[in-house]
Amino acid sequence: MLYCRSGVPQVLDWLEQTVKEQHRAGCCTIPLTELCNLSARVQPPAPPPQAPCAAADWQTGAGRTSQSLFIAGHPLTHIHRSAQPDARTHTRMQLTDMGDLQIIVGEDKEARILQYSQREGINKLISKSLEAKEFAYCPYSKFRVGAALLAHDGTIFTGCNVENACYNLGVCAERNAISKAVSEGYRTFKAIAIASDLHEQFISPCGGCRQFMREFGSHWEVFLSKPDGSYVEMTVDELLPVSFGPEDLKKKKLFTIQNGF
Repeated sequence: MLYCRSGVPQVLDWLEQTVKEQHRAGCCTIPLTELCNLSARVQPPAPPPQAPCAAADWQTGAGRTSQSLFIAGHPLTHIHRSAQPDARTHTRMQLTDMGDLQIIVGEDKEARILQYSQREGINKLISKSLEAKEFAYCPYSKFRVGAALLAHDGTIFTGCNVENACYNLGVCAERNAISKAVSEGYRTFKAIAIASDLHEQFISPCGGCRQFMREFGSHWEVFLSKPDGSYVEMTVDELLPVSFGPEDLKKKKLFTIQNGF
């Protein structure tokens, strides 16, 4: 990854040199003749005379624009720069699934901080689910499960599985956490993390818990974890596709029961 303050022409010089080195190393399939004068093939539009930013900062107002350019016969798309011309940015090159060459310029510092903050939040939620697992009451199955539920205002509710000698009266960790939150007035949730003692696979909620989560929305996140803290991220809708929820009860029906029928 290259960190730079330079404009697109300098980036393209670097790109041309990099591709040529790959060609010499035998790992580039594009003919060398197509790589000549790489920078000369790109003609970025000149900024308005009064614009204080460099010509490489192709943007209007607070928005950002993408240019339809070509490099060695490949469409160049998705050029993004930081909203601040002097912000520290990085440049990366990638090929799309369609084989188009992309240069991504300018993931700003604020975006990286946000991504870091989100990862920290996920790790905290998983840590809380692992802690909740320690309180599991499972004398019959010996299968401990913990859950940590994130409400819309940032409050975290935890729950563990609680078994019963009358087996069907046992309650799962996910339902315990959600019931605890609902009993305190919460109805909107952002995410739930689930933990168990399984080392070889990620824990997955049972069908009943999936429907229980679906009651409060289908698009919030579910993190299925392992004891080492690794996880996979899904949504309720992915766990329970083509689902039935409270909104379905409000839809128009072909047959309705009349009063007194």
